[in-house]
Amino acid sequence: MALAMEDSQPIMEESQTTTTTEEKMDAAIRQNPCSVASVDKNGMTVLDLSSFMLDHVPQSVLLLNSVVKLDLSNNNIEILPETLSSMANLVSLDVHSNRLTSLPQSIGKLAKLRHLNASGNLLSALPHTIENCSSLEELRLDFNELERLPESLGFALVYLRTLSVSSNKICYLPHSTSHMTSLRVLDAHLNKLQTLPEDIGNLMNLEELNISSNFNAFVALPESIGGLCSLRELDLSYNQISALPDSFVGLENLQHLKVEGNPLVVPPLKVTDLGVEAVREFMAQRLHIKVRVGGGNKSLLTKFARGIKWGKRNRKKNVEYGIAEYEYRSLEEENDGFGSAPPRSPLHQLMSPLRFFSPRHTPSHPHHFYSPRR
Repeated sequence: MALAMEDSQPIMEESQTTTTTEEKMDAAIRQNPCSVASVDKNGMTVLDLSSFMLDHVPQSVLLLNSVVKLDLSNNNIEILPETLSSMANLVSLDVHSNRLTSLPQSIGKLAKLRHLNASGNLLSALPHTIENCSSLEELRLDFNELERLPESLGFALVYLRTLSVSSNKICYLPHSTSHMTSLRVLDAHLNKLQTLPEDIGNLMNLEELNISSNFNAFVALPESIGGLCSLRELDLSYNQISALPDSFVGLENLQHLKVEGNPLVVPPLKVTDLGVEAVREFMAQRLHIKVRVGGGNKSLLTKFARGIKWGKRNRKKNVEYGIAEYEYRSLEEENDGFGSAPPRSPLHQLMSPLRFFSPRHTPSHPHHFYSPRR
């Protein structure tokens, strides 16, 4: 019995020390808020309580409604109080690396919130009220226990530029994700994703997409991925993708592609090892597009695939800068059972990239849709 009491004594002393620290902080904030708050170079009032070993948010902090940036990261906080909404001027909230199992419902009242970092917690779900944080530009939820995101998240967070949900248990991204047209960065690696939303190609401003390491779950990309015309970095590594979609030729700004760890057949690994341009050329040949390029002009493949009439002649040098041709094959030969399709004009054919990539709409007449002006 005496031994047990001796063992418990240091724990009690540690608890008392922690309480004393929080009480001192609470008193200091009440007496002089400037002792913990500061003003950053942008003139914003910042309250940095990171790494204070806090297990709850001091009540006095919630009274500082002038605070614009609140950092509670690297503590032991398990619950954020509903009264957090009293800090109505919050623009940035950082609560990463705590023990949070949920976010307060009242978070939706933080109408000015633009940056939220709740990574490294134990979150299993997000409150639907987060959709009311309509000013959000950055949402980081990495290293949690999330299994899904709110279905209408993308309809509400139209200004979101960064969505990072890596290292969770998410099986699918909601359809509304394709409505986040301001999105620049989407990171969903190390989850259980099986595919991307069918309309992911709507994200015309997306520059970085990481869906690596979804392992056995992720087997195919949607055809609409070719619409990501601003995409610069694409990480597909360590999935079960066997073929890239034909629309890959539409990724004209892509600079970095990672596909290692996939059972790729289309294109073969010997092509992917040569880089992005080699992959694009290989995929273009699958569409039977032949391109002759002179004078250093770029992006003929993608201009043709998007149905853009393009041709130019350098009269001084009499050099044709580009001609796009279609290598003819019959519908029966090409589609193998799709049957015949009614004749369609080249203009009608090429108005939509999706029409162009559809095997049913393969042109029934050959050659020279466009030629340089004479």
